[in-house]
Amino acid sequence: MEKKDFAEFINRQNWIFAKTYADRAPHEYIVKDKLDKNDMSEFPKIVTYIRHFGFPAIFWGEEHIYYYYEGYYYWTMGDSVEETIILNRCNYKLYEMCYSGKGGEGCL
Repeated sequence: MEKKDFAEFINRQNWIFAKTYADRAPHEYIVKDKLDKNDMSEFPKIVTYIRHFGFPAIFWGEEHIYYYYEGYYYWTMGDSVEETIILNRCNYKLYEMCYSGKGGEGCL
């Protein structure tokens, strides 16, 4: 998968606003089971892409792998690729992501 494939996938989705987290962690998500057949089969590739090209960061005390693309952070909750059914995204301007690793430490 290439960046253009990732972009095409995320741009054709109907993102759902997470109302439950509107005040404390505004974000959007998609559910694998609600996608069309083609996108459902592409979903694991998207998850793998995020985990391969993303970076580890801590948000609300939990570390996840985040991928930045055109103003949004994308992430899943850490289940295996096969078991992952939710893909989240948030506007990067709303969050400070802190990271620690071989490349150093800091916040974005």
